[in-house]
Amino acid sequence: MTSIKANYKKQLDDIFKNSNYDEFDFFKNSYYSNDEVIENSLLFIGLNPSFRKGDEILEEKFYQLTQENHTDPYFKKFQDISNHTKLPWAHIDMLYCRETKQDKVYELSKSALGTKFIKEQLSITNQILEQVNPKIIVVTNSLARWFIGYDDQHWLNHRFEFDKNIGTQRIITEDSKLKGIPIFFTSMLSGQRALDNGSFDRLKWHIDFVNKIENY
Repeated sequence: MTSIKANYKKQLDDIFKNSNYDEFDFFKNSYYSNDEVIENSLLFIGLNPSFRKGDEILEEKFYQLTQENHTDPYFKKFQDISNHTKLPWAHIDMLYCRETKQDKVYELSKSALGTKFIKEQLSITNQILEQVNPKIIVVTNSLARWFIGYDDQHWLNHRFEFDKNIGTQRIITEDSKLKGIPIFFTSMLSGQRALDNGSFDRLKWHIDFVNKIENY
């Protein structure tokens, strides 16, 4: 188990106390992150924690996730796949700034200062990814896919190659602890733009298939 709070709180505090970023209207919302990430697990990656209307700016910046009994439909889908595959699951976001509208996060990438703000957060995420060494990764957001490097190596600069034996991508980044890990790029699993039920069932089957191949 890796604790983000124990290992990365200082780095996150330094970013979100940097007054140079005050011009971003959601900077005042501070950051938020899951704390404990299970190592060698089925890891789901989202974009960033939301900040819905009525939410409060919390003094405690870290929350705890359990493997079961989630009331939030966002996490229930992960639990469903975990139950089907018999794999423990974990979740992190690419970024830690709290904002619900994805367009506002994308706007950051259009300025030098915004790019710096993003890259400082992505650096922490990459450290976490290498530390927890996931068994399988599922990226559930198109912008998160962009930031991890699938569409644009400007960000985390990872490389990917389609493996026809498992029917999905593998990370092939040289000199990375993530090299060889199977990775799925998919749409959101809950909400208005979520995968339809048929596609979700196929995703569950496919992840289970890859897990069995990898552990044969």
